[in-house]
Amino acid sequence: MMLHLTKAKTLCLDLPDSTFDVDDEICSQSCEWLLPRLDRFGYLCEFDYVAAICPSACGMCGLEAP
Repeated sequence: MMLHLTKAKTLCLDLPDSTFDVDDEICSQSCEWLLPRLDRFGYLCEFDYVAAICPSACGMCGLEAP
């Protein structure tokens, strides 16, 4: 599990029990699966539901919502 501290000193955690669908072949995966594969699957972080459950893995910690 990735853990970051944001500028506001709040915890930014990936949700450990949450998963998201990648495709029909890979099926459902977790943030822990995504992190070492960001070079190939980093585009998944562009989907709001993936970024919401994997904010640390997707590099969203410390960023303000638009």
